[in-house]
Amino acid sequence: TLVGWGNNGNGQTNTPAGLANVSQVACGYAHTYAPLPATDANGNNRPDTCDLLDDPSLDRDGNGVIDALDILRNPALDCNRNGVLDMADLLDHPEWDCNGNARVDSCDFARGEPDDNLDGHLDACSYAKGDLDLSGQVDAADLSIILLYFGELNPPFGDLDGDGEISGGDLGSLLVLFGPVTWP
Repeated sequence: TLVGWGNNGNGQTNTPAGLANVSQVACGYAHTYAPLPATDANGNNRPDTCDLLDDPSLDRDGNGVIDALDILRNPALDCNRNGVLDMADLLDHPEWDCNGNARVDSCDFARGEPDDNLDGHLDACSYAKGDLDLSGQVDAADLSIILLYFGELNPPFGDLDGDGEISGGDLGSLLVLFGPVTWP
């Protein structure tokens, strides 16, 4: 990267205070140029700008910056710490976001979302599939839970049709889902 400064007055400009690791080069009347050190966020001993020219897929979010540098600057962009932007993870693996909140499920776990049966799936996603007792099956036990809470408004789980109440629609949805819970 080459940064230049000019001066409308007389004489040479100086490298701005606080700018480190640059070499000031005088370039004629009233101008200074300072090459800035190139970044190598992916550690391959090549400037990121060269990597990006050779392989545009290194910038999955299309912001003109190699994704590894985006992650170095803002680690929250890669909450599961796999070296890939979370948005790119979800483009490649939509099944990693079972609840559709645009966050990788492993990051939901890290934020405290429950997986009480330790099956590697968010409980909320198991509930949405009709597995209300988290057994891995939609069966008579889940039907019993629906019947127990029938008529309940704004239940914590079991509202399979999303109408805010456990009702006949949820009972019908549960019957359609009977059997083993499957995941993509």
